[in-house]
Amino acid sequence: VCSFEVYKLIRPRINELIHDLPVNGDMLEMAVNEAVNNAFGHNYFEGKEVTIKINVIGYKKVVIRIKDTGPGFPGNKELARLASIGESYFQNILMQESGRGIMCMIIATDYITYNKKGNEVMLFKKFE
Repeated sequence: VCSFEVYKLIRPRINELIHDLPVNGDMLEMAVNEAVNNAFGHNYFEGKEVTIKINVIGYKKVVIRIKDTGPGFPGNKELARLASIGESYFQNILMQESGRGIMCMIIATDYITYNKKGNEVMLFKKFE
């Protein structure tokens, strides 16, 4: 559990851990950073905390969970909407300042899901 200020301090270590895994580290790092930025950015207030958990399962995959204390949003509905639009949507928003975070997470991972409340995202990536 960390504040944004603490996250900035531990981010290099998280990125190092990601790059030590047998996956495309740059892509997974981007997905995690997008998820953390969404957690802090969409509901930022003084004292807000975000929980980041990285679990290696049977040295076959990694599950990364990012949870904030906000009210959440219909994340799984947004995933379904983006799946129906496809990558052409991503090409259209590639250079925009916002609106591409979830699509980046989809492209960089094998599976992504949100909890029912929509304030926790789980990123799954199988090892190469």
